[in-house]
Amino acid sequence: MMMGFSRSTLWMRPRLRLALFLVAMVLVGLGMSCQTYVNPININPSVNGTPSGTYGILLTGTLANGSGVARTTVVNMSVLP
Repeated sequence: MMMGFSRSTLWMRPRLRLALFLVAMVLVGLGMSCQTYVNPININPSVNGTPSGTYGILLTGTLANGSGVARTTVVNMSVLP
């Protein structure tokens, strides 16, 4: 007979199983009740999108009939943080 499957081992006693279960539940409850979490790795989120600042956008328009008429202008755009 294998040692782990015999009924006479300590693991089969109901009181020991209950005590182990209660200890495990107390440890899980203590772990879940902690309200503070310290992040050991200081991670700063990456910025998605355009960084703050002032940008100049060059717009160019041409006449559609092929006459070679073109106009350009610069539009300033400000991005706030």
